Amino acid sequence: VASALAELIQGCENVYVMGHRFPDFDAIGSAFGVVCIAKKLGKNAFLVTDKEKTMAKPLVERAETELPGVVVSTDTAKLEFAKSKKNLLIIVDTHIKSFVESPDLLSMSKMTIVIDHHRKAVDYIDDAVIFFHDPSASSASELVTELIEYIPAVDETGSFVADALLSGIMLDTKNFVMKTGVRTFEAAAYLRKNGADTVKVKNFFTSSIDAYKKKSALISSAEIINKCAVATANSLSDDMRIIAPQAADELLSIQDVDASFVIYKIGNVTNISARSLGAMNVQVIMEKLGGGGHQTMAAVQ
Repeated sequence: VASALAELIQGCENVYVMGHRFPDFDAIGSAFGVVCIAKKLGKNAFLVTDKEKTMAKPLVERAETELPGVVVSTDTAKLEFAKSKKNLLIIVDTHIKSFVESPDLLSMSKMTIVIDHHRKAVDYIDDAVIFFHDPSASSASELVTELIEYIPAVDETGSFVADALLSGIMLDTKNFVMKTGVRTFEAAAYLRKNGADTVKVKNFFTSSIDAYKKKSALISSAEIINKCAVATANSLSDDMRIIAPQAADELLSIQDVDASFVIYKIGNVTNISARSLGAMNVQVIMEKLGGGGHQTMAAVQ
């Protein structure tokens, strides 16, 4: 897969990378890993995302200093994409057509690669030239790290990309607790050797005192129903997209709780963040409602 990926990148002019809607640290981290591969192979590479909608905003903001010009909006990407016929689109951390950051950009692409670790769904991208799908991996960041190790041109990632990839692994494994295998630790060790700073990565997940208070209020409002901790909130604040998943994680620390669900509204849209420790498959539940994810971490709008 690594050699095929490198060959396709070398045959194009521009590489565009995007994750799913409201991308988290795994989507953004793995995307920066792919950007690193493309740049090491001498190509123009861009991360397509909306900085205001991503849950990994601190990582994107740091990228604007470390990798200036790499982060572009979907509108900019579509305009630039139309100017060249030698574009390559790489989708990370999702394989579902309707979940990608820009379905329009996906429809414009003549050559698409998918790198994902979620359980395969029905509405998957079926015309990808490479469909690298491994549900046994902890995260998309783990998969991209493994690809980097097998591409000779990427002699080093640099500390920023190493931090980005490690943040994705840490998020999806709940700090190396869930879905963590030998491959996960090997990937983490490789990133540490390439300059990943665990303190800087930890700081990506810090929040303001106001956000902490909102999270505490959300947790205190929870009820236990059939071994599920359920909390609801009405909020006009966009930071609820970050607070809700954090609250759902914390609710799992309650005794005899197998899963947690945090339900909140933004405008006319109801959002649910679901978490478990493996005893209950929250992915299946969220898929029934039109969402997705994986066994221990899922969501729906």
